[in-house]
Amino acid sequence: MITIYNSKDINTYEKELKEFEKIYKNAFPIKNEREPFKNIIKRIGTNSCPKTKINLIKENNSVIGWIIIDYYPEINTIHPIYMAVKKEYRKQWIGTNLLNNCPDTYKNIKHIFIECEDPSKITEKDNNINPNTRLKFYKKLWYNIVPINYIQPPLSKWRSFEKKLLLLHKWEKLDRNALKNFLYNLYKWLNHENSNLLKKLFKEIENTIYKE
Repeated sequence: MITIYNSKDINTYEKELKEFEKIYKNAFPIKNEREPFKNIIKRIGTNSCPKTKINLIKENNSVIGWIIIDYYPEINTIHPIYMAVKKEYRKQWIGTNLLNNCPDTYKNIKHIFIECEDPSKITEKDNNINPNTRLKFYKKLWYNIVPINYIQPPLSKWRSFEKKLLLLHKWEKLDRNALKNFLYNLYKWLNHENSNLLKKLFKEIENTIYKE
């Protein structure tokens, strides 16, 4: 497995990143859900929060699978934001290994959050992978749907709020403070911490998530 987490790695694996970008755009065709690739690369190796890295798997000198992980050290939380495996290599445990290995390089991880298309709002025609298939995959790895009407903040100034995603959680027991901390940090990073939609989510959390 190749890990890219600083500017030196970006230069070293320039060829692999070009391959990766093509797979990335194909795996996530809904533009509003896809963070601009150059923004992801730009923040790797910086002091920004979250801290971002990419794990790649190669076979026969070609990238066959990858995952992008955001890490929030102040709240001991990781957020795998995108993952994909080439179609011909699926059902070979590659995605499972990529996702299960996420916490291994971090200390004292308490929570993992991940987003998934809501099958009731997005169909296979909208995406290259059946949303039900993706959701079942995460559930098999013990991810649970967070019972809120999740709204993803815009991933750039050219994107809009996304209301067709589910938020899933794994690791320690989820309490309302942990969830609110994650959402606040996510919205803050994307410059929407004062959004009325975040305030609305917080109110919903108070009514649906138990306090630890």
